[in-house]
Amino acid sequence: MDELPTELRRAVFEQCDRATVRSLRRTSKTWAKIGEEYLLPATFTTYPYRNDTDRLDSISQYEGLATQIQRLCLNHGEINEWHARHNTYFLNYMRNSEEVSEEMATAWHHYNNLKRLMELYHLNSCTVERLEPIFARLPHLQSVEISLMNCIFYKEDDPLVLKQIWSIPSTRRVPREATVDRFTNILLALQTNAVTHLSHDRIPFEFFAQSEHVLEKVIPVFQRLTSVRLSMDLIDRPTDIESSHSKAFKNLSRFLRSTTILRALELDFHGRRKVDLEPLFSSLRRHDFVFEHLEELTLKEFTSTEFDIGGFLTKQKSLKRLHLGGAGDKPKHHPPCGGVWLEEGSFKGLFERVDREMELESFLMQGDLLGLGSNESWELEEPVAWEDLGDAPAGRHLVPVGPVIG
Repeated sequence: MDELPTELRRAVFEQCDRATVRSLRRTSKTWAKIGEEYLLPATFTTYPYRNDTDRLDSISQYEGLATQIQRLCLNHGEINEWHARHNTYFLNYMRNSEEVSEEMATAWHHYNNLKRLMELYHLNSCTVERLEPIFARLPHLQSVEISLMNCIFYKEDDPLVLKQIWSIPSTRRVPREATVDRFTNILLALQTNAVTHLSHDRIPFEFFAQSEHVLEKVIPVFQRLTSVRLSMDLIDRPTDIESSHSKAFKNLSRFLRSTTILRALELDFHGRRKVDLEPLFSSLRRHDFVFEHLEELTLKEFTSTEFDIGGFLTKQKSLKRLHLGGAGDKPKHHPPCGGVWLEEGSFKGLFERVDREMELESFLMQGDLLGLGSNESWELEEPVAWEDLGDAPAGRHLVPVGPVIG
């Protein structure tokens, strides 16, 4: 075994699980040296009830392991206990009440144990002072993904009912101020890293309404990105809606204009009503901004006009793949709610303009699509190519109000 060439030893390690890798490394110094890079997966995943920040800190201090980390998946999910307890009733109202009560007592006892661990580990896990030296020791870090929507109950012994109620959107808590602070701190701590992909699946929109002093410090991180995925939460915003809303759109435009090498962009605007993107499109138009290298674009859950969205899209000459709309954040078996509404013009006119002025490899539509002035509507659970939509189904026009997500 010790006489095998390095290439064959690497092939052996690639087929082994972590326990086998550790065993092989004990056989000799040569096997130990080669196997070092197979001890850790390239993706490091955290959960709010584990002491993962300390673990990542320890890994980052050992050069042989620190170089293996390329992607961070930070799960910050929390339960809204009031909604969660009500949702368990709707999941189990047809079952025997005594059986359900026993299951729920076990489930909430399990959750309360995890909650105590969250209070111990999660509350102070995302300070700049804590994260900056750790990130600085991860030279190959390329991707950072923050999630409040991924299910945090991933173990086999986690009660099934906790996993089930997590699928109902209202179960997932979004602590607005804490979420903004954590995301800001993560970006501030990434100043020395060459991260190219950034994702957040539920960032409160007021993140973009912060002070100039803060935004100036985090914009350099966006300047290095080639891929951005942001799902912005506009539900239950602060009371000064008009001023913060306008400022947030202005700064979102500013952030996007800083991403001069961006190749993939996904923006989702999650609100109780569809969000009008006119402030964003007009700001980009006013600055005569075009994404020079953008190849993939996904926009979800918004309202616009044929003129505004068409004008924005047709300027992106490098675009190859376009996806408008999505299924939305909805309970199982509910109709899609993440689509696009046109206040003026028609989808037919938009499709014809895009087909005429752009050379796309794919153009997909999804979700609840509604032309308010053109009597067009579709409900698409899955993505559908625009040319396969056909005429809007007669008699299935959607009522022009925004979807209410519980």
